[in-house]
Amino acid sequence: MSQEQYLKKKMGFWSLTTLSLGGIIGSSWLFGPWVAAKLAGPAAILSWIIGAFVK
Repeated sequence: MSQEQYLKKKMGFWSLTTLSLGGIIGSSWLFGPWVAAKLAGPAAILSWIIGAFVK
């Protein structure tokens, strides 16, 4: 049995749907630092450090 046949057998509609949603939601956390750096510039790094200590 090839790997492709194995995946077709084991991964159904809901498995692929949740895998796709997890990838979309999981990658969205990268946009927070990007937007902060875009707005605040180098001060964004300082704000992340302060936030880490305050938490």
